Amino acid sequence: MKSTLRCALISAFAAPLLVSPAVASPLSAGAVRASAPFEKSEAQVADDIAFAKGLAKEWGFVDLAGEVIQKIEKEGVSATTGERLGVVKCEIFAQGALAERDRERRNELFEQALGAYDEFLKANPNSPSAPEARSGFVTMSVAYGTALEISMEDALGEAAEQLRTRRTEVLLEANDLTRELISELEAEYRENESQAIKRELINTMIQRAQLNLEIGKSSEEGAYSFEEAKKLLEDVTFLAGDGSPGALRAYDMIGQVAIAEQNWDEAVIYFQAVVDSAIPADKEAWAIMVKDFELGQSDKEQRWLFVELSTKGLVEAMISSGDVVGATTYALHLYNTQRLEGFEFSTQLGYPSLLASARVLLDAGGVIGGNLTRGEAQWYETVEAAADDGHKNKRNRVSGTDLSLRIAQQIVTENQGNVLRIQAQKLIADITSRPGIEVDPSILYEAAEGKYFAEENEDALEGFKLVLSALQGKDQAAKIELGPKTFLRMGRIYIRMERTFEAAMAFREGCTTYVGDPENDAYNAQGYYKSMQELTAKAPGDAALQELYLEAENLAAELSTRDQNEIYYDQGERARRAKDWDKAITAYTQVTKAGTDYEKAVVWIAVCQYRKGTQREEGYQGLVAYLEGYVTDETNTVQGAREVKRKDAMATAGFYRCFHEFGTKQYAKVLASSSQYHELYPDQTSYAPLVMRMVSLSYAETGNLDAAKQGLQTLMETYPENAVIAQLGIELYKKLGAQRKTLESGSDADLVLAKEMALLMQLGNKFASSPSFTNLRAEARHWIELGDWDTAVPVLEKVVSTFEGSAEHAKDLLTYVKPDLAHGYLEQLKVTEAYAILTELIANEDKKPSKRTLLNYTRAVIGWVQGNASNIQEVPGAGQTAEDFKDATDKLNSLANSVDEKWACEWYELKFQLAYGYYKWATAEGGPKDSKKQDAAKSQLGALVQPLGTDFKGKDGVPGVNQTCEEDPELADRLGSDVLRRRLVWLWNKVG
Repeated sequence: MKSTLRCALISAFAAPLLVSPAVASPLSAGAVRASAPFEKSEAQVADDIAFAKGLAKEWGFVDLAGEVIQKIEKEGVSATTGERLGVVKCEIFAQGALAERDRERRNELFEQALGAYDEFLKANPNSPSAPEARSGFVTMSVAYGTALEISMEDALGEAAEQLRTRRTEVLLEANDLTRELISELEAEYRENESQAIKRELINTMIQRAQLNLEIGKSSEEGAYSFEEAKKLLEDVTFLAGDGSPGALRAYDMIGQVAIAEQNWDEAVIYFQAVVDSAIPADKEAWAIMVKDFELGQSDKEQRWLFVELSTKGLVEAMISSGDVVGATTYALHLYNTQRLEGFEFSTQLGYPSLLASARVLLDAGGVIGGNLTRGEAQWYETVEAAADDGHKNKRNRVSGTDLSLRIAQQIVTENQGNVLRIQAQKLIADITSRPGIEVDPSILYEAAEGKYFAEENEDALEGFKLVLSALQGKDQAAKIELGPKTFLRMGRIYIRMERTFEAAMAFREGCTTYVGDPENDAYNAQGYYKSMQELTAKAPGDAALQELYLEAENLAAELSTRDQNEIYYDQGERARRAKDWDKAITAYTQVTKAGTDYEKAVVWIAVCQYRKGTQREEGYQGLVAYLEGYVTDETNTVQGAREVKRKDAMATAGFYRCFHEFGTKQYAKVLASSSQYHELYPDQTSYAPLVMRMVSLSYAETGNLDAAKQGLQTLMETYPENAVIAQLGIELYKKLGAQRKTLESGSDADLVLAKEMALLMQLGNKFASSPSFTNLRAEARHWIELGDWDTAVPVLEKVVSTFEGSAEHAKDLLTYVKPDLAHGYLEQLKVTEAYAILTELIANEDKKPSKRTLLNYTRAVIGWVQGNASNIQEVPGAGQTAEDFKDATDKLNSLANSVDEKWACEWYELKFQLAYGYYKWATAEGGPKDSKKQDAAKSQLGALVQPLGTDFKGKDGVPGVNQTCEEDPELADRLGSDVLRRRLVWLWNKVG
């Protein structure tokens, strides 16, 4: 180590903390708007992101969190927020992994997180979010490395080797990334000495050091990696400054490297530097520091984090080096300081250090003297030594073993549901198994329960048997306190081990020999009943098992909160799900009014009668009687849990009532009984959308289409992702189609209805479970009819991409869809795209192209003229070669010659396009004009000029363009007044 670093260590003992510590951790616009009435603000999006991350982190709902992010993306966000969402997707997997308790699932989520980070960084290397993603990748790699190390503990042979190889790969990949990150941050810091950049650089250097530490630990030759880690950490101390949080974190990490090298003395130096720099073990020194630096509570709490951080490593290094006094001193320093200052232990740092301290006290033995509550505990090797130091009163003395046990119990109590509880329970088991120690049965239970939660089944069973042994000779109260839950745990372990009969017997003992605990009696009775159900199902003719089954059923009815009514109700549920209607009705009928599920049973009886088919009317009347008679009777009021059950029962009855009334075309009744269903039962996400569909269709059947459409809108707003939306949209589309047949084609009302039908079909296609050729084609035709090519084209593209290659739809694609798509591309001025399709259509020998397709092909090759009479614009074609232009002009010539009536509008247009084709051909190759093609263009127009004149108005009785086309409605609508004549004049001037 550098000598300057050793000097820094000395000064660090007294230096103040200058910065608050930050301890490092060691997814057509109009169609879319239909379901999203407004765009969310950035603040709302931020809230949604936070919600998604909470789902993953707090609840482990990773898939659901991903759906929330996809929904945000669908609703539309800014480009910056879009990139941020890319990082959030990574974070969701990461948070899900950190929160997941199942090892295999946790490792899967880590793999997904790293894959997501890698994918984002490759796709967005220069994104403002890239630094955050790189940092997240490194952090997750470190965490994944730890998770893989834990997995390796239980793996054997090839499986262990695969885990070890993967762990090394993960750590090395992250290590390479941190090298790049550090170089970038160092360069950035040299240009701009920003404190934020400095902190990020320090964090990254410490992360890289940790990676090198983990790589070194997983390698048989880890010395190089350890040295690399220490060099990095030395640099951190100089960069961060003596006594700063960054330096202290570096000291702690150096201590960890020293432990990995089994260099206990060096580890002690660094860990002790961290602890004493933060809160010295010497109480007088701490008092002076508080006074001199005017430390408030928040300042103290910041320093406390570093005591939590390094105490674990410090006491473990001291005890390993044989310094029992030092180890117990700092173990009790942590314990005392927390009580003196009122600090709280943190889950990630404090409790692990407290657990390590408890184990040190257990290993050290000896005696603890002083008032524990006031944080005055001190370790002595013997009782005599404690007494000589003033602790003569036994109430101020406790053995190291007892204090270790108390601390372990404290950790168990304060860490329900996490791995620390299991680790503390294992410590309790270690304590209680030591010779000569007599332990209360409750402590033995805690120890066994630790094994139970760790799923160490055999050890847990032995532990619980010790509990039962210890209960012998205890009074009845003690037996009832622990006996029922001990047998409950044993029964569940036997279930895990698929030893069902032993499980049944354990549950039986828990609710017979040790009966008296209402809660656990109930659980044991349930376990006994379920176990015997399983056993008798496997051996239905076994008389002995049948006898036990009957006993279990009676005990379940007698003791379980799941009383006989619940048993009958469950039997009805199983029969109903199996569609055994008669058996279900029989079981439900046995549920008495005292049962919590009585009203649900009444409703299911009616439903089962209805579902039988032979008692439909009887079932329907039963539903009506329940909803309009039983529920409204004041003598049948309910409270508490029964209110929830009633609401479920009413929701079920309301749905089947509506279903019957709609199916029998009693539309007025549907509207009267069910139009408010979704408001009364908003939680019925399966029933409510179906009822809303039937209500909307009932409005349509009674002639109120406006109300039907409003019902669809409400359905979209209430259940925006539900598949019923597509079904209802198509059904209302058909209703509007029938109405439209009664209107005058092309009228305002007809066009309004056409637009509504287009939107409905669009909606149906959007929410359809799979694409429908017929429906997509119908939607596109509506948009084409309305002249909305911008909306039609994406639909046509989807039809082609989805059904290309389908033999069933090949003819329609060739005849209708692709010609429409090509025309749409031309309308959008996407000439190249249109040309590609039209070339294919023209070349097809099985289907002769239509006249429109031929004209579109010539336009795609040649280009065309658009704009009004005073603003003529040329749209370039995609033709490149003389063969292209020859083919297009030949086709135009054939089309013009095939017109029955010359001197008519259509003929004039074809002549114009033909002349324009020669004109563009003459200049197509980028060089001097081709005089022959120029002459051909002039010749085509010259044939018109001779009878019409150069103004193309006509003479000598020959009708001019203005005479034949001025009043043509189709031309006027497409071009406007006098536009074609002016285009002819314009082109004549070009070629004349």
